[in-house]
Amino acid sequence: METAGVQKTTDKGKVDFHALRKAFVTWLQDSGTKVQDAQILARHSDIRLTLGIYTESWDEELNRAVDTLGEFLQKPSEENDEDETAS
Repeated sequence: METAGVQKTTDKGKVDFHALRKAFVTWLQDSGTKVQDAQILARHSDIRLTLGIYTESWDEELNRAVDTLGEFLQKPSEENDEDETAS
């Protein structure tokens, strides 16, 4: 990391290889990458490692998830069925 000019500590904490991996996997999640694809890219043998250790959820994302669910539940039943078959 020193060779790349990456500081080991910042005002927000310690930066290390693990922190970079966690940021990478969290950014994959934030960009909409499927969890299984993030698992493969991170080379994790167990998806629980990807989900439990290497990803973060932010309040904004949690709020958006609840809002999206609310919108989905308010759709007429036929529209919901169409959305499921399109996936």
